[in-house]
Amino acid sequence: MLLENIHRFFFFLTTNEGTLLKYFLELTILSTILYMIISEYIRSREQEMKFLAIGFGLLVFEKFTVTFFLWYHVFGNIPIYIANSRLPLVDNCLEILALILFSNAFLYPLFRNRKKIFYSKILVELFVYLVTLMSVAITWSIILSTTSNIVNFNLFKGNLLFFGLKLYLLILPIIYILHAKKKMRYANGIMFGFLLYSIAPMISLINVVFFRGGQFQLYGIVHPFPLLAVLLFTRVVYLKLADKLTLQERLKVSEKRFLEAKEINKLKDEFVSVVSHELKTPLTSIKLYLSLLRKGELGSVNDDQAKAISILQEESDRLTNMVNDVLDLSKLEAKKSEIFKENVNIIDMLTENPHYKLAEKKGIRIIKHLPQEMTVTVDLAKFRQIFLNLLSNAVKHTSEGGWIRISLAKKEKTWTFTVEDNGEGIQKEQIPLLFKRFYQAGDHMTRKHSGTGLGLSIVKELVNLHDGRISVDSEPGKGTRFIIEFPL
Repeated sequence: MLLENIHRFFFFLTTNEGTLLKYFLELTILSTILYMIISEYIRSREQEMKFLAIGFGLLVFEKFTVTFFLWYHVFGNIPIYIANSRLPLVDNCLEILALILFSNAFLYPLFRNRKKIFYSKILVELFVYLVTLMSVAITWSIILSTTSNIVNFNLFKGNLLFFGLKLYLLILPIIYILHAKKKMRYANGIMFGFLLYSIAPMISLINVVFFRGGQFQLYGIVHPFPLLAVLLFTRVVYLKLADKLTLQERLKVSEKRFLEAKEINKLKDEFVSVVSHELKTPLTSIKLYLSLLRKGELGSVNDDQAKAISILQEESDRLTNMVNDVLDLSKLEAKKSEIFKENVNIIDMLTENPHYKLAEKKGIRIIKHLPQEMTVTVDLAKFRQIFLNLLSNAVKHTSEGGWIRISLAKKEKTWTFTVEDNGEGIQKEQIPLLFKRFYQAGDHMTRKHSGTGLGLSIVKELVNLHDGRISVDSEPGKGTRFIIEFPL
C-alpha cells in the first residue's frame, strides 16, 4: 500500500499539476527568503546581501514565470504544444541565468578581496550562457519550423547543453569552497545544497543520453531534489541573518559598555584632577610651615626635632611630586597639555644637571656620550621632564656601584636620546606593561621601590606629544635601555 502511494505520488509529480504544485511551493519558500534578504540589505547595505538578493530574486522570477504559465495551462486554455515546446525552454533559460548569480552570491565571501576576479568570473559564465542559449534556441526554432507535429522540448538532445551548464554552475561552487584557503561559514550546508540541486540535471542528462528522454518516471524522481536544496539554502540564509542579528545585539551591548566605561573614566579623571588640585593647597601650607620650623623662626628646635622635620619635608616633597605626576598625566591624556617647540642646544642641560646628584648619593656612576654641541627642535621643559623621569627610574633600579649611560645621536631626519643602566632589568613579557598607568602590582621592581607608577606613562605621553617613538630593551640582571627617537 505504501509503495503504491509512493508510485502514485511520483507519477503525480510528472504531470503538469504536480509540476505546478512543486513550483508553487518553491516560489513561496524563495519569496520568503528574498523578503528576509532584501530587508537585511536595506538595513545594512552589505555587498553579500545585495548579491544574495539578486540571485534569489532571479530564482523567484523564474519560479513565478513558470508557475504563471503552468497555472494557465492547467486551469486555463494554453495549448499543450506551447506547454511542451516553449515553456521548458523559457524555464531552462531563466533557471540557468538565476543559477549564475545565485551560485556566485554564495561564493562572494571567498572573493571579497578579489572583486575583479569575481566580476570576471560572472562575465565569463554569462558569455557561455548566451552562446549556449543562442545555439539551443536557434536549433529548436529550426526544428519547430520544419515539423507540424507536437514536439516536447524535454526530448530534445540540445537539452544536453543546458544540463551540462547547470551541472557546471552547481558543481563549481563546491570545488571553490573545498579549495578555499579560509573556511567559509556554513560551507557544508551550502555545498550539500548545491549537490542536492545538481542531482536533478544529472538524472535528466542520463535520461536524455541513455533513454532519449523517454523515461518519464525519472522526471518524477528529480522533482524533490531542487525543492530540498531550496529548503537547505533557506536554512543557510536564515542562519546567516540570525548570526548578523546576534552580532548586532552584541555590538550594541559592547557599545553601551564602552560608553559607560568611557563615562566612568571621565568621572574618574575629573575626580583625580580635582582631588590633586585640592591636595596642592594644604601641601603648600605644610611645606611652608616645615621650612619655618627648620629655620627656627617659630622657636628653637633640638637635633631630634630637626631630624623629624627633615623627614617630614622629604615626605611632603615626595607627596608633592606624586600629586604633580597625577596632574601631568591627567592633562596629557585629556589632550589639554600644549607643546611649545623651539631650537635649543640641549647639551648644556645634559652635561651639568643637578639631578645627577640622585645617582651620586647612591654611588652610581654617570657616563655621558654627548657631542660638544647639538641643536634640536623640542619643548625644553617637557624634554627636561622626560629626562628626569627616565633618570629617576634608572637610579631607582640600579644598585650601588652600578652605572647609567646618557647618550645623544643625530641622524638624517631624526635624533635619539638614550638612557641605559646595568641595573635589575625586567622580563620581556613585562615590557609592554611599563607604560601603563599605576603599573606596580605583580612587578618585582615596584614591590621593592616606592613610586606612583606614573613616571613612564608620562614619558610615553610626552614623547607622543612630540610625534616621537620610545622603545625598550631589557634583560633581567643585565639592565635596561630606553631609546627615544624624535623628529628633527
